[in-house]
Order: sequence, then C-alpha cells, then structure tokens
Amino acid sequence: MTPARAVAFGFAGLLAGAGALGAGLGWRTAELGETQIIEHYAALYAARGPGAERGHCHAEPGRAMLERLVVVCAPPGRPEARVAYHVAPWGQLWRVDTPADRAALPKEPRT
Repeated sequence: MTPARAVAFGFAGLLAGAGALGAGLGWRTAELGETQIIEHYAALYAARGPGAERGHCHAEPGRAMLERLVVVCAPPGRPEARVAYHVAPWGQLWRVDTPADRAALPKEPRT
C-alpha cells in the first residue's frame, strides 16, 4: 500500500467515525423527550426534602447557547426558594441556580 493510499484510508476511517458519533448523538437527542427531562429534574427537586414537590416545577426554553431547557421549581408563594436546573442538549445538567447561589452574590455593585 502506498503512503498516499494509507493516508486516504485513514482519513476515510476518521470521517466514518465522526459520522457515526454524530448520528449517535442525534439519535440520543431525538429519543430524549422534553417531558422525560422535566420529570427527571422535578424528581431531583422533590428529593431535596419536605415541602418540595414535583408539581412545583415547569420548564422554560433555554436562553443560552447549548441550553435546551431550564426546569424551574418553586413552592407556591415562595419565589425566593426557586431552584433552576439548566439542561444541555442531551439532557445533562449544565448548572443549578439555587437560593444559596443567589445569596452569595454581592448585594451592591463594587466600585
């Protein structure tokens, strides 16, 4: 086999592998419904403790790049206790916004 042919076969193999990876990720995204994502993160919220119920959660479209959904959970009448799960395209947790995170933010702009 000539070196040029070996490089061509190697490149073809690399392209086939990339295509298979892309098809696999696309299939996973197509199979994972938004309802499943919401139910998963609502169950995580309900496991936080007493007073946290799955029915306190709803989803909003993601606003950031590569953010599929934001599952927002808050007890009725207590918006300060809001927990937001930012979910990436394949259902993985991107970040969590909790009351403790918001309390750690500076209250006044620093000069």
